[in-house]
Amino acid sequence: MLNRYKFSMRFPPEANLRVEEVASFLGLMQQAFRVTNWRTGRDEVFEVSTKTVSRYLDEEGRIRPSSPGGIITLGPVEGSYPIMISASTGSSEYVWDFMWVDFHATDPVPDLSYFRRCIESCRPTVAEISHSDNLETLRFSDRAYDQGRKGVSKRPVIINWFHYFNTQMADTFGGVAHCMEIPAYKVEHFCDGILIQLTPEAFNPTSETDLATQRNAMDFLGLPWDFKKEA
Repeated sequence: MLNRYKFSMRFPPEANLRVEEVASFLGLMQQAFRVTNWRTGRDEVFEVSTKTVSRYLDEEGRIRPSSPGGIITLGPVEGSYPIMISASTGSSEYVWDFMWVDFHATDPVPDLSYFRRCIESCRPTVAEISHSDNLETLRFSDRAYDQGRKGVSKRPVIINWFHYFNTQMADTFGGVAHCMEIPAYKVEHFCDGILIQLTPEAFNPTSETDLATQRNAMDFLGLPWDFKKEA
């Protein structure tokens, strides 16, 4: 059975390639998934260092002059798991920077300490571990599109199993003190904001108990469970 999880971090556009953060992210995820080396789309071994990251992002930026910044997309050399890791940074407006790792078939999910360390090292605005089936059930894409169309901030549209947002984002939900009362397995002050963990074990999108916990957290923050797309 595929896990279909994804860890992602988002950052506001600041025309910053975030070289050190990308290198830290790649290194920590390499440890988390016990990957010997990452490889590029040209099937070259990618050495995780600030020098390599900087060079690669600069090269990609020159290849795609119409899209400022750079993109790195890598996979594991071993090919034992279909893991894909990517970072897109350096945007100067509108499009937020992101880093994510898609781990559809790893079992079990890596220890959460690696993802916590990513947040501490990279200082994203939002970070989360989501499940693709759950995102589809809750119509994540429609929710995000609707929010963007209304010109609302980039705040979360659903609450995922492992979910971090900084103080500024917490303020859009009523503030840190309010968010600390979210009904979930664990809510804690962490890094520059709060960290939510809905359930003790990895979120199961077919579990009525897990879904009820997710719904209670979203209801508490005023996020609708039954989304209706506006005309």
